[in-house]
Amino acid sequence: MRKGITLGITFSTCLIGLPLLAWSHGGSLDANGCHHNTGTGMYECHQGTHANTVFASKEEMEKGAVGRSLEKADVKPESTRKMKDQGATEKADKRKARATEKAEKEKGKADQKVEEVKADT
Repeated sequence: MRKGITLGITFSTCLIGLPLLAWSHGGSLDANGCHHNTGTGMYECHQGTHANTVFASKEEMEKGAVGRSLEKADVKPESTRKMKDQGATEKADKRKARATEKAEKEKGKADQKVEEVKADT
């Protein structure tokens, strides 16, 4: 009985798993034969002059930067991680500055109302 269940699970896994392994991604390629991989944040090229190459961005590829082999690109380069972290930090700082500015405006309006009430009495 156990052998039949194990065999059934193995067979089902092969039927489902193998096609998934062969399917690289559902996105289409641009004129360069590349696409932006949202999972890694990288610009991957599968066809054309830059086939099997990965770049930090499309702009880097267009500038003529040297890409890395697609097979070796499983891990994000440290510089890309740092750039993304820096961008997130800058975004958070801007959001904090806007919130502080809004709070100061609200405080100014409240202070002005207090002064108006004092003047009326």
